[in-house]
Amino acid sequence: MSTMIAVYYSSGQRRRCDKTCYGAAHLACRCVCGGANHGKGQEVATAQTRELAQSWLEKCREVAGDAAAAAKIPRAVAQAALAL
Repeated sequence: MSTMIAVYYSSGQRRRCDKTCYGAAHLACRCVCGGANHGKGQEVATAQTRELAQSWLEKCREVAGDAAAAAKIPRAVAQAALAL
């Protein structure tokens, strides 16, 4: 089972989007994707999650405002996010 997105909170609580969501046949989505990947299948969910990760990285770079600050986004984080 592939996990598309996992969010970990300091309280130890974890939310994720996995096959329970992207492979779902039921209507209700209760995972971290907010319904974006719900019932879409793994291929579509992977593509959508990759686009989402790219948008997060772009937003971080916009907020940083310059190349030096953007360089602080760890390369490993960016590569992992885009290699889904």
